[in-house]
Amino acid sequence: MDQDEKMELYLRGYEEGQKEAWSSAKYMISRYDGWDLKSRIESKLGTLYQAVKSKRVELRDDPSPLVIEKDEDLDPLEADVKSDIPLMKGESLLFFEDRPEDSFKKFLELVSEDRMGLIISRDAPDKLIKRTDFPHDTSFIWLSKSSGKDFSHIEQNTFTISPTNLQKLSSQVGNFLKNSDEGVIFITGLPSMVNYLGFNKMQEFISWVLDRVSERDGFMICSLPEKSIKQKKLGILKAEFDKVA
Repeated sequence: MDQDEKMELYLRGYEEGQKEAWSSAKYMISRYDGWDLKSRIESKLGTLYQAVKSKRVELRDDPSPLVIEKDEDLDPLEADVKSDIPLMKGESLLFFEDRPEDSFKKFLELVSEDRMGLIISRDAPDKLIKRTDFPHDTSFIWLSKSSGKDFSHIEQNTFTISPTNLQKLSSQVGNFLKNSDEGVIFITGLPSMVNYLGFNKMQEFISWVLDRVSERDGFMICSLPEKSIKQKKLGILKAEFDKVA
């Protein structure tokens, strides 16, 4: 790693740290004052070591934030082709992309038509909300073994579920589809599920979700870096989906 890359990683971490710190400060100031505010800030400072320790574990599980991705010149017409793929009720679409960009466009397009959305991701909800404005009735499932992160400052419904807890994850997905009309499910956490569960269990979960989506006239979108799964398994996964981009 050269000097510029080291500086870029440092500045990225510095920026994320500043955003999280000020977001936390804004949340506490809006709810507390005086001695109560002072004591809560001191308490927060006292738990910094534990927060850094948790972040270290999180990065070991998902080291993608440590990779510096260089911008590439893309043909805007070509970029729009993937997100323009039409979907009928009950259908599913799998995107192969290094980062969930075209898939996000498709998800936002579908929920913009008064449909409820559910995002299942390894990225924490507050991190996703910083990037994109989501409708108020969008729900988030954070695939993480961490249980101490506070999302009370987020307007949308948020849930933290371990990627190994398929029973709880399936229950939450099932409830969402029962309570939404043509609900849209968006999953970007497949590599993490493969790491924790193995390919076969991940595939079984996806197959189960696809069946529920079809039954409820919903929509299913998945984003997956092609290199994250062995080539022999890709054909099996592709066959589960109605369309592949």
